[in-house]
Amino acid sequence: MGHASGRWIAEILEKSAAELTAEDYAQMCKTIGFIRRHLAQEPANPVTSNWRYSLMNWGHDPLKGKAGDKDGVTAEIAMHRDKAVSAIIAEAKSALENPA
Repeated sequence: MGHASGRWIAEILEKSAAELTAEDYAQMCKTIGFIRRHLAQEPANPVTSNWRYSLMNWGHDPLKGKAGDKDGVTAEIAMHRDKAVSAIIAEAKSALENPA
């Protein structure tokens, strides 16, 4: 499931917004839900854990953006990312409730 979802996520990321289907939006919602649930269950040693590898299969490395990382996700970037995620979820729900 994780590897197949990861491939689907990679395909979605290559599409323009106009090319996204209701199924793509449903997959994005599923992915976001999975990642949020699993982030709440962080183990004592996330670096080598199955937890991290499971999240990475879904396109999310939980260690990226942690304090001290080279890519340095700031609080402002995280806030914008969270707003974007919320907008994607709202759009996906709307697309699922009102199919074209």
